[in-house]
Amino acid sequence: GISLRAEDVTVAEVLKRAGYRTGLFGKWGLGDADTPGVPNKQGFDEFFGYLHQKHAHFYYTDYLWQNDARFALPGNMDGNREQYTPDVILDRALDFIRASSGAPFFCFVSSTIPHHEWAVPESSLKEYAGTFDEQRPEFRWREGYAFPKEPKATMAAMISHLDKGVGKIVQLLDELMLRENT
Repeated sequence: GISLRAEDVTVAEVLKRAGYRTGLFGKWGLGDADTPGVPNKQGFDEFFGYLHQKHAHFYYTDYLWQNDARFALPGNMDGNREQYTPDVILDRALDFIRASSGAPFFCFVSSTIPHHEWAVPESSLKEYAGTFDEQRPEFRWREGYAFPKEPKATMAAMISHLDKGVGKIVQLLDELMLRENT
């Protein structure tokens, strides 16, 4: 929760001065709203994701940050779980890469999975459901966090979900003929 200072220099600031378009997608955690540490004050032209570490623990939150404003996720309002934030963030990163591909750019994707909260879309969990001995851990789980019926399967599914997201980035770089120039 401690903010970067205005005088701190980030890699994004250095690259921006060198003519790069800069984007950050995912977890930041180096400056909450209205502090000098927010991404757009630290060299990022575009930011979409989480500003605070605690907020980044939840994958069906009802908002993310788009630059310096809250971005509502209506599919997650009132306890609904329709918009898996890692997917929403990845889509924004892919859009940034497409829009930036004609000139130098820096796209920093800081995924929040796997981490707290242990949650993944059912479509990803199917691959691992029922495949592990799922004994519940002895430690006390934090209040407010989802704890899945199949924690090992959920963790495996989160890791595979992340792998597939990285694959989408690589595939796009291939399509744009940028893979050897990243």
